[in-house]
Amino acid sequence: MKIYTLICCFLISSVAAQAQLKIRQSFNDDESIQNPAAFSITIPKDKSASYLVDLGLGYTLPRKDPKGLRTGFLVAEYHRTNLVDAEINNFQAGYKHQWIFSEPKITGLPQNDNSAATYSTFRLNSTLKYRYDDVEGSHGAAGTFMFTYFQQGSD
Repeated sequence: MKIYTLICCFLISSVAAQAQLKIRQSFNDDESIQNPAAFSITIPKDKSASYLVDLGLGYTLPRKDPKGLRTGFLVAEYHRTNLVDAEINNFQAGYKHQWIFSEPKITGLPQNDNSAATYSTFRLNSTLKYRYDDVEGSHGAAGTFMFTYFQQGSD
C-alpha cells in the first residue's frame, strides 16, 4: 500500500501526469462530465453540519497506439451528501476503454467550409467498475460493453 501511495503522489506531482488528470463531478454521463467537482459544507452553531461532495477523478493512460484508436482511462468517484431526504455515501473506481476497430474510412469530402468529411467506423466502449455504497451497505462489480457503428455525414 505504501508503494501504491508513493506512485500516486509521484504521478499527481509530475507535470505530464497533471495534463492527463481530469477532475469532474462524475464520469458516468455526458451531463456530469461537463460539470465541475463540487464541495460544500455548512456548520451552523445550533444544528448539525450539512455537506455535499461530488468528486470524480480521471486519469488518461498513456497511448501505446500511435493512431489513437485505443484509449484507456482510470476513474474514481466519491459522492456524499446529507442535504437530501435520502443520504448518499458511495465510492466507485474502475476502468473505461474505447477501441475504434478501424481507422475512419472517408467516403466523401466536405462540400463547403461548414461541413466535415463523411466517414464511418465501428467502436467498442467498455467500462468495468467496482462500487461501494455505505448507506445501503452494498458493494459489487459492474461492466458495460457497447458496440456501435459510428457515421459522420450524410452517406
